[in-house]
Amino acid sequence: MHQTQSTNYRADIDGLRAIAVSAVVIFHGFPELLKGGFIGVDVFFVISGYLISKIIFLGIDNSRFSFIDFYNRRIRRIFPALCALILCVLIVGYVLLFSDEYQNLGRQAVAGVLFYSNFAYLKDVTDYFNPLAEQKPLLHLWSLAIEEQFYIFWPLIIFNLSKFLSKANLLKSLLILFSLSFLWSIQVHLHDPIYAFYLPTTRAWELIAGAILAWLHLYKTDWYEQFTNNTSIKNFISNFQSLIGIFLILLGTLFIPKSNQFPGFLALIPVAGAFLIISAGEGAWFNKKILSNKIAVAIGTISYPLYLWHWPLLSFSNILESGKPELWIRISAVLLSIIFSIATYLFLEKQIRFRPGKSVTVFLITFLIGLGVIGQSIHSNKGWKFRGVSPPEEIPIEYLNWQSTQGDCVNEFKKSLGSGITYCSRNSSGPVPTVALIGDSHSFHFFYGLSEYFKLHTGENLLNLGIIGCPMLLGVPKSYVGDCSNTKEILDYISKNPSIKKVLLSGRGPIYLTGKGFGEIESHIDFKLIFTPDPNITDRRIIYKTAFLNAVKMLIDAGKEVIIISDTPELGFHAKSCENTRPYKISRSKNKKLCAVPRYDFQERSAEYHKIINEIKDNFPKGKVKIWESWRNLCDDNWCWAYKDGQVLFKDTNHLNEKGSYWIGKYYDPK
Repeated sequence: MHQTQSTNYRADIDGLRAIAVSAVVIFHGFPELLKGGFIGVDVFFVISGYLISKIIFLGIDNSRFSFIDFYNRRIRRIFPALCALILCVLIVGYVLLFSDEYQNLGRQAVAGVLFYSNFAYLKDVTDYFNPLAEQKPLLHLWSLAIEEQFYIFWPLIIFNLSKFLSKANLLKSLLILFSLSFLWSIQVHLHDPIYAFYLPTTRAWELIAGAILAWLHLYKTDWYEQFTNNTSIKNFISNFQSLIGIFLILLGTLFIPKSNQFPGFLALIPVAGAFLIISAGEGAWFNKKILSNKIAVAIGTISYPLYLWHWPLLSFSNILESGKPELWIRISAVLLSIIFSIATYLFLEKQIRFRPGKSVTVFLITFLIGLGVIGQSIHSNKGWKFRGVSPPEEIPIEYLNWQSTQGDCVNEFKKSLGSGITYCSRNSSGPVPTVALIGDSHSFHFFYGLSEYFKLHTGENLLNLGIIGCPMLLGVPKSYVGDCSNTKEILDYISKNPSIKKVLLSGRGPIYLTGKGFGEIESHIDFKLIFTPDPNITDRRIIYKTAFLNAVKMLIDAGKEVIIISDTPELGFHAKSCENTRPYKISRSKNKKLCAVPRYDFQERSAEYHKIINEIKDNFPKGKVKIWESWRNLCDDNWCWAYKDGQVLFKDTNHLNEKGSYWIGKYYDPK
């Protein structure tokens, strides 16, 4: 995300940066205009790989390469703007954010300081394209983390390869590394798109593409000679590849969807585009006339601080407005980010970067570490509740981060059943479990209420085991979130456990039957189901019904009583938008969002799901399988509500919060 000064400065590369950062900013601020603008990050990766590798190659050739000097330059280039950003974000968060939000921001700050944001969001299963991710002000540091991780290891790799290999064999090594990373990226993407998005090993090929280009420019300057010695033809080829390159980038920004189809093979489009533009050389017409013009170069010069500033401003706007801000707010945020970027470049970057003395580097490192310590304090101390920033007391609303695991439950079950298990809880650590609640995250959102119900009415001990994004579909190894292989272990354990007499199956059925999320807020979700026993089956309805029926049959054959929970309605909007609980708000609008979804929309989306679970019930003798229609308690004739009895019952777009779980648990009545 940052520029690197080196010999033979090329203005057209700054112009390419301008295109990349503009695409990202437009995508974040106005996604309806440029739905694939996020590929600007991939263009940055190629540029960074090219410039950094060129510096390393030249330093090694001149016997002047120094690891200390290399990392010193990186620190002076990256740290000033980053320190300013994290400091300002923490200050703004101190004033505006509720305790749970500020606690999470502290964790984001630590991840940003240590350059492992990509792993932090991977651990949280944060889908970059999920609109809920817009409320993470430091989310965008994931890409900076990947670059810095690359910078740590890449000089060591190139330095050691150069000691033992000829220039030709060095190129072969680069091509091998490129191929391995690309193939690994494709393989991971097939099984888990979120991992493919965030892992440095699945993104390294994009930076290595730039390294290959640097090798060609330094050691194969006459590579056109193999085609022709004619200057006119050379110029034609150069101009043509530059135009093809910008065509590919524009094609990507306009048509690549924000979904889990990316990166995969689609990432080749922006990478190839950037590769062609840079390889065309600064003499190509497009590079010389368009990319090298003063405006493009000026934007490219501030591309790094602009990338840093634009996202937090848009994110805070989203948080304060409890959803997508009005157009004028987003425009203002972008304009403000440009002003901040110019100020950062003039008063921080230019003043600090080339200032002599080691003290500058030491100060920057110390300052950044200090921000990390502050971030850790915020996270460890629950968002510094002493700040007094909390929702008005008269608004009975909670958006709880679930305590999705209990220590004893984790120790007893998670290790033996597989590390993929996300939810592991029970209402009593004493008696053995007699009722099991299993499924995806929606199984857990019933846990609080159902555990209370069984405790009060039957004395039964409820055990919840589940995997995020994984309903109990026997033979379906993955979903839109990732690996579901441990569902088999859960079903095996439940089936063979004689103390468990009753099994409740829960899952967000409509999303697996349609392969798509609900509403604009989940428009990024698009996935397929694969049925391992017969991969030739592609019909979702057949896969879902067969896999679910097999799971139910397995439990029935083991002598269990099975209750299928017909799930609560999906909202299609975030529950936080139901109430304006913010002490500060940007717009003057005081309109309260109707905290409900039309019953017609709910029934239309859920009709096939309801039909299938009733067909499964009818497949067994009467009484063997029951259904609890939990949604009926939230729906009247016209609306399905997220707000009941004076309180919001949901924590996000589709999950009950803790109060909602207790509220709906009172109505447990399977039939």
